[in-house]
Amino acid sequence: MPVEQEAVDPPTYPDDLKADFSTYEELGKTRNRVKELEASLVGSRFEVEAAKAGVDISTLQPYINMNVFSAEDGSPDVDKIQDFISLLGATAGKPEFTQDVFAGDGGSGVYRGPRTDRPESFRGMSRAQIAEFAKRNR
Repeated sequence: MPVEQEAVDPPTYPDDLKADFSTYEELGKTRNRVKELEASLVGSRFEVEAAKAGVDISTLQPYINMNVFSAEDGSPDVDKIQDFISLLGATAGKPEFTQDVFAGDGGSGVYRGPRTDRPESFRGMSRAQIAEFAKRNR
């Protein structure tokens, strides 16, 4: 024979306990907002220091953990930021080797140096102009 269970009312809390809970909840939200603002401040300082050093960090910034560059009080740690950016600066310059795609020996085995007789872009040229260019530069 099934045993009937008595309905149990949910627990009730005193009003002062509810007020304490809402106060802590607001405190937590405020603390999270302060952390977001600190991270934003560190990110801004990071951009400023990178601009001073002439380093483009636009592609790297989404992947950098900005919390690493904040001091104990939440302010940006400029020394850490500058040290990191100086590491990036060593690789941020232009490569020292030639980037000329058309350089090479042309199949003859003799290197003639980079080609200087090509237009910078074929954009805006008709097919006939491109064919004429190719015919002249064989």
